[in-house]
Amino acid sequence: MSGNAEGSRRYERWFQGLRDRSALLLIGVTILGTLLVAVGWVVEGADYVPELLLQAGSALMMLVPLAFLGLVLEGRMRHTERRVEETVAQINALSVATREQLADHHRLRSDLFAGAEANPTQQVIRVLLEDAAAINAIAQEGVRVRVQGTSLRARFRNAPDRSVQIRLERGDGSVLDTVSWPAQQPAEAFAAELRTALHTVQPSFPAQGFDPSELLTRLIRVIHLAVDARTGDSVSISAR
Repeated sequence: MSGNAEGSRRYERWFQGLRDRSALLLIGVTILGTLLVAVGWVVEGADYVPELLLQAGSALMMLVPLAFLGLVLEGRMRHTERRVEETVAQINALSVATREQLADHHRLRSDLFAGAEANPTQQVIRVLLEDAAAINAIAQEGVRVRVQGTSLRARFRNAPDRSVQIRLERGDGSVLDTVSWPAQQPAEAFAAELRTALHTVQPSFPAQGFDPSELLTRLIRVIHLAVDARTGDSVSISAR
């Protein structure tokens, strides 16, 4: 914006100098015309007066419309300059407001992700998935992350009934089982259902002692990465 202001000041100085030079030129031409009239009076005497009046009248007939046209054009130029200045001021104000809104939105998102990692509830996970999908930061099919200690992937996506669906998949994307995490279900009950499903599709998975917090933390960080990439005008990504 400083470059635009400097350019505007340079233009104003140039335009003011042009008007000053034009005024000096008009004064000089007027003085020269007066001297020529005086010389003609001295040379011709009283017989010069009728011809002088005729020439003066003709000059006024041409000068007045030109002067009026010049005043109109100058008025329009000044009006245009004021409009341009007002538009620039409005753009500057909008730019400041937009930057402040973006900064506030960024802080809210950062706080949301920080709170999600500290307490990954079903409601928070659903909000993160919904927000990321709304800005096309993740695929509509959801986000999948690798289940620790296995070759399986867990794909998280929001369901129409406001639950979060977790599809257990092989690396090639084939579905093995699906676990639903309803909105009111405690995290402990969800962990037990997910542990049972993992043990069913992969018997080597321990039937006890599974803590889903690491899996949910991976999910939150992947969503965070995707949102940052999207809001930074990078290519949208989805975890595989």
